[in-house]
Amino acid sequence: MTLEFTLKDPKFVSQIERAAKKAKAQDVAAYTVDLLIKCTRKALGLDGDLTVNEVAQRLNCHPNTVRNYIKMDRLAAYYPSARCLRIPLASVEALTSLTKFAA
Repeated sequence: MTLEFTLKDPKFVSQIERAAKKAKAQDVAAYTVDLLIKCTRKALGLDGDLTVNEVAQRLNCHPNTVRNYIKMDRLAAYYPSARCLRIPLASVEALTSLTKFAA
């Protein structure tokens, strides 16, 4: 209900249009949908990249198992800084979908 109200709010619409122009988006409607999806994923805690410990909790395994998956190229990972390892959420979702079919 709140979402419907904010989508009809002229202030909200003008803010979206300005943000779309700033991002040089060709289609304001597509930009709005992408923005809403990102906001929803962030609100649900599904946005962004995960740490080794967060992935281990999601997979119910030891953090060393996650590190082994990375070494075996079963999980994609990167270092945004020297000592900070991050795993994209899409990589974790892909691994879980593979293991569901394998089981």
